Amino acid sequence: MPLAANRFSPSDDEQFQSLIDASNDGVVVTDEQGNIAAWSAGAGAIFGYSGDEVLGRPVAMLVPPSGNRPQQSGFEGFPGFSLGISGKAGEIRCLKKDGSEFPALLALARWKTVNRWCSAGFFRDVGELKRLEEQARQSQKMEAVGNFASGIAHDFNNMLTIINGYSDVLLEDFAPTDAVREAVQCIKDAGLRAAALTQQLLGFSRRRQPSTKALDLNAVIVELRQMLRRLIGADIELTTVLDSSIGQVQADAGQVEQIVMNLVVNARDAMPQGGKINIETRNVALDSAEAEQFGEVQPGSYVLLTISDTGCGMDDTVKERIFEPFFTTKEPGKGTELGLATVFNIVKQAAGHVGVCSEPNRGTMFKVYLPRIAAADPAAAPADKTGTAQQTLLSRPVGETILLVDDDYSVRNFSARVLRQFGYRVLEAAGARDALALVEHHDGPIDLLVTDVNMPEMDGPELTGQIARIRPAIRAIYTSGFTLDHPAMQRAGLDPNAEFLQKPFTPKMLAAKVRSVLAAAQNESRPVDEEKLAPLAT
Repeated sequence: MPLAANRFSPSDDEQFQSLIDASNDGVVVTDEQGNIAAWSAGAGAIFGYSGDEVLGRPVAMLVPPSGNRPQQSGFEGFPGFSLGISGKAGEIRCLKKDGSEFPALLALARWKTVNRWCSAGFFRDVGELKRLEEQARQSQKMEAVGNFASGIAHDFNNMLTIINGYSDVLLEDFAPTDAVREAVQCIKDAGLRAAALTQQLLGFSRRRQPSTKALDLNAVIVELRQMLRRLIGADIELTTVLDSSIGQVQADAGQVEQIVMNLVVNARDAMPQGGKINIETRNVALDSAEAEQFGEVQPGSYVLLTISDTGCGMDDTVKERIFEPFFTTKEPGKGTELGLATVFNIVKQAAGHVGVCSEPNRGTMFKVYLPRIAAADPAAAPADKTGTAQQTLLSRPVGETILLVDDDYSVRNFSARVLRQFGYRVLEAAGARDALALVEHHDGPIDLLVTDVNMPEMDGPELTGQIARIRPAIRAIYTSGFTLDHPAMQRAGLDPNAEFLQKPFTPKMLAAKVRSVLAAAQNESRPVDEEKLAPLAT
């Protein structure tokens, strides 16, 4: 682009133009009156103007009316570039041809020709850089959330083991018609919600690996319905319209519960004076055009979960940010500021899509699309005998001796009580030293070690190694409030393939795990009958 005629005359216009075009920055040269005398290709790329559109016009056109002025930017000569300032740089707001604003770094240069002073501004669009910096800050925030969540998970899950575990014990003691049973059920529901919150934080920080399986969304919603009614209160009407013909989705049951609970709680908070919440499921098919609108979504069959409310609604500004971590319109102290970000994260991991339709004072509708999977052939699928198998394990006559090690007294006391109720002999130890002393002085057999992983004196895996020197055949089950992929578990040296029971666990979960490990040990210890194996070889 040639220089504007009769506005600025270096010794060679073409060489000067080539020089400024070679810069990655946008170079804007002005005369003493503050009018644009030269315009580089980089400036055209940044601002969107061609040289013909700007040459001879005031350089102030590049700054928004409400943008940085001399006192704000620190460049007293801007926008006229008329003072003798050179080499300084600072951030200002600039204006593109389409009217959009963007942040730019500005550096100034000034020189004198034969008969006049000229100024040049070097503009660098830092909008993308700022976006990346914001992503980095958000990443740091999420890392902080992950560290916080993982830091409290161990102790919190220990407490939940007691709350949820004893709730199960009490529920077994009360008849369905007993008035106290409802109160105990409320305690258990609260404990389950607390456990779900912990898993939500761990899942959001990607410290928990989801366990996916074929799920029926209707079954999940029906299971949650009673709890949801307690969550929203009596002044909000909850209705469900569940299509009985919907297909299954491949998802983590706990994560699907998080989606439903987060969206319902958000709907409740949008209706402080009461209102209606509707939950609906149905099958949908997305063609290529529809899938393309959603971004990274493949065309095909989906199960659509819709949660709508009659609340205050949202404007476009809020809708654009609702899935950002730590963005909230709620009052301080209400909510985790992670609910919708968690929903977005879970749905994206499942190769689905979540969208929102909302207008101020007209309510909100969230639409969650989860890929529909092919239904399994009922005739080919084996009958589900999980419950029967577990009951068989739990009902078998037992009497083995278990060494139970946990530095948390309440968890240890609860676990010991459960194991004794199932017929085991239990030796209790508050730490590694007590456990080693019991092993050395106990005359009878010790069939199994159940130990916490992270303890003050010695971690569980190291304790197992010490005990194995005395009793080489010892088997071990490890428990922890941390997830298997947590760094604390790796520091403890836990084998990823070790027998592991995540806290909080229920009495039946503990008893079934113990029984299965002992049964496996007994089968391995039996001599092989080669005559029975011979027909299998043929």
